[in-house]
Amino acid sequence: MPLCYWRLNYDAMIQDGMPLTLEITREGQLLKMGIFDHREPSATLRHYSQHRVDFSEIGRLCQEATLFLSKPGLKEPSLLKGFEKTLYALWDHLLTRSVKEKLQEKIDLDLLLEIDEELIFIPWELIFDGNNFLCLNFNIGRLVKTKSSPPFLNYRSLGHTFKMLILANPTNDLRSAYLEGVNIRNQFDRKREHIRIDFKSTSIDRLYIKKNICDYDIVHFAGHCEYNYHAPKDSGWVLSDGNFSIHDILKLGSGLSLPTLIFSNACYSAFSPKE
Repeated sequence: MPLCYWRLNYDAMIQDGMPLTLEITREGQLLKMGIFDHREPSATLRHYSQHRVDFSEIGRLCQEATLFLSKPGLKEPSLLKGFEKTLYALWDHLLTRSVKEKLQEKIDLDLLLEIDEELIFIPWELIFDGNNFLCLNFNIGRLVKTKSSPPFLNYRSLGHTFKMLILANPTNDLRSAYLEGVNIRNQFDRKREHIRIDFKSTSIDRLYIKKNICDYDIVHFAGHCEYNYHAPKDSGWVLSDGNFSIHDILKLGSGLSLPTLIFSNACYSAFSPKE
């Protein structure tokens, strides 16, 4: 499942006043949630709704969605219909009626999704309301609440022109990933005054990533990702000479400013071992 780090979106929302926030917390088999419009006058009370969720069922639906995403030709009507039905089942099972109604009333806004770390395995941005995917109705940012102490982060200073690195099909066996990278490069070509693109495909090794990733404000990865059940921190992007793992990322983060936004279009990018 693609995993997005939406720091740019989050900063933009802060500047614009974060008009809409959806907060979801998990307590055992219960989901508690509330949706708040920050343009309305502040209140001392916030209403939450809650309901009981079968998380084993949710896990199966998430796995089903992942399988759909791994199939070529998802735009084919029969496959797309099946994908929509799976994501509609998540909409139906996850959200309370009051939250659904508000989300269907308020579209084309910035939406900040605040969730517990136990809920990151769910593709919230892709849930389908019967007409559209959530990420197409809103500009979505994600904020995860965690019990872990966050590491010290070195934030980048962004200039007028962003630097973007596209990593497409590192293992040379995913033509669709290569075409995705080419399409993104072509789409941004008309925005040269705002963004500078470097494109890299095939023969991408771990040393190349280590040497270059921190030179960029934005990174788009399209390729394979592997999850190691026995050693989760060895999981990572599959490159021409092995995995670029969590260990590698943690080493980079200790001394350099990591990219502001990373979009990883790869299966298992958001896999959770708890489900």
